[in-house]
Amino acid sequence: MNNQSFDIPFIIDKIILIESLNGIHKSTAEDLYKNILLSQFDDINPIYESIESKDDLINLLIKIDSCITQNKFHPLIHIEAHGLDSELGLSLNSSESITWEELKPYLRRINISCCNNLVLCISACNSINIVKELVTAFYDNDRYESPFFGFVSPIGRVTWEELYMQYSVFYKSLSKEKNFNMAVTEMNKGFTSKFSYYSCYQAFLIIIKKFANTFIKDRVLNIQKDFSVLDECCEMYNYTYNQQCDHNAIFQIFTDEQFYIDYLNKRMADYLIFKNCYEDHHRFPKIKSLENFEKSVPSKMLIEKHRI
Repeated sequence: MNNQSFDIPFIIDKIILIESLNGIHKSTAEDLYKNILLSQFDDINPIYESIESKDDLINLLIKIDSCITQNKFHPLIHIEAHGLDSELGLSLNSSESITWEELKPYLRRINISCCNNLVLCISACNSINIVKELVTAFYDNDRYESPFFGFVSPIGRVTWEELYMQYSVFYKSLSKEKNFNMAVTEMNKGFTSKFSYYSCYQAFLIIIKKFANTFIKDRVLNIQKDFSVLDECCEMYNYTYNQQCDHNAIFQIFTDEQFYIDYLNKRMADYLIFKNCYEDHHRFPKIKSLENFEKSVPSKMLIEKHRI
């Protein structure tokens, strides 16, 4: 299935439903698989996996990654479980919890293996919080790579009946239209509970929109207090251009929007996993400008004063 979502092409050629439930909740997961997935996606042979524990889930994700490495497929992984009240992860049938933070490295390996085509659908309450962690992690780690291409999740709490009915609508629309935004729009019509779809590129655009007003401005304020922060700027320069810099270069770095555009395009290449996926170099639009850059940079006089 070749698709476009948010004008970014992606591929799904395998669907894997992972369930960790019991009783009536388990039955709705089985019904979704038998009545919807098998009929709507018979051409890609959906797979059903029932797991009990945290170790089961981790081992299954490791197995999926290994299979992708060998067979080169692009999965949609649908997880049916209870969401934690803390919004930090999932509760499994063994009564164990697994957090998004614990899941991310395994999802990231899968997403790297399938060249940033992993789509994650979560059928659990309070699961939208993973998007927040996706954005936060970008600022914490220069080498951070997205753990999925796209993510579908309910917003807040939702009943199991609604999960079944709304995901049924979602998969029918996805099978027909091959568009995630359209499928989520359809699954939200006529229901009280609402679902959201985020792509890694949408998350990246959120970061870019706030970059000058957060990241750059914060660094400028820190520099005014302590110019040893300039060493961090040289690290950014080295990361961006693979060249060493001195404090003379700082003047250009902090007054030249192009530096941050180059830096963010490099970050985007790492974040959206261009490495070893050559087709991805033209898959995502490059950044060409930043909002509010001029309002965020320090004055040239301030930089000149501390220039070496």
